[in-house]
Amino acid sequence: MRRGWGIGVSRGLVLLTGLGLVCAPAMACRTVPAHQPPAAVEVADTAAWIFIAHVETVHPLTPEQDELAMRIMSGNVPMNVSFSLPTQLADASLKRALKGAGDGAKPLVLQSDVSNCGLPLSAGADYLILANPPKNANDGIRPLAGSFKLDDTAASRAKLAELQAHLSTQTSSTP
Repeated sequence: MRRGWGIGVSRGLVLLTGLGLVCAPAMACRTVPAHQPPAAVEVADTAAWIFIAHVETVHPLTPEQDELAMRIMSGNVPMNVSFSLPTQLADASLKRALKGAGDGAKPLVLQSDVSNCGLPLSAGADYLILANPPKNANDGIRPLAGSFKLDDTAASRAKLAELQAHLSTQTSSTP
């Protein structure tokens, strides 16, 4: 291995990360054929948990996970080999349970896919999470499609209000 190769790769990853952050809105989830993620109200009836979480810290991928993610997303994967994208872990706290979410005293561990179709998590931000309980006790909570970042925009407030109205009609109509 040549000396300096790691520095070049590191610089390339930093450049790609920077471009990804700048171009993130333009690079929304891309699939062929195009797939529009469902709205929160479309997922609300099937999600066991709906809650607002505050992300405290986001743990970076290990170098091995980062390398695997880059290989998978660049299409450099051997044929007939099963794989799954690494997930990013984040420590969060429960701010408010809207449906079924558990104990607010326990810290939450959220898992997010590192693909461009996952829910990117940022430390210090609040999120509306639609989820089902993890299969194993040590697994993190995987947000379902329809989960979104709560920010101070009119669109975010409207989505939250629409979901809250939907949930209130569901609970008031049950006997």
